[in-house]
Amino acid sequence: MTHALNTAMIFAAGRSERMRPLTDMCPKPLLQASGKPLIVWQIERLAAAGIRTIVINHAWLGAQIESTLGDSSRWDVELRYSAEDDALETASGIAQAQHLRGDGVFIASR
Repeated sequence: MTHALNTAMIFAAGRSERMRPLTDMCPKPLLQASGKPLIVWQIERLAAAGIRTIVINHAWLGAQIESTLGDSSRWDVELRYSAEDDALETASGIAQAQHLRGDGVFIASR
C-alpha cells in the first residue's frame, strides 16, 4: 500500500533566546538569510518536494509570521496556522495542531 505524503508541520513557536537581541522584535523564522526569511526557505523546499499542506505552529510574535506569509498562494501550498498562547513542547504542539494536519503521516520540520 502506498501512502502519498503531502502534509508537513513547521515548528516556529519558540522564543529563540540564543538569537537575542535579533529575536526581541522579530520571530526567528522571519530572520533574513540571503534575502528572504528562514521559514520561506523551508516552505519553498517542502513545496518543491510535493508537500501541499503546511501547518505552522507559532507563539512568540506569531502574528508577524501570519501577516508576512499570508495565504501562501505564491508557493502553491496551503498554510494553516496553529497559534499557541505560550510555546508548547514539541509533542504538545503536534497534538494541538492535529485538527489542522489530519491523522496521517506528516513531515516535521524545525
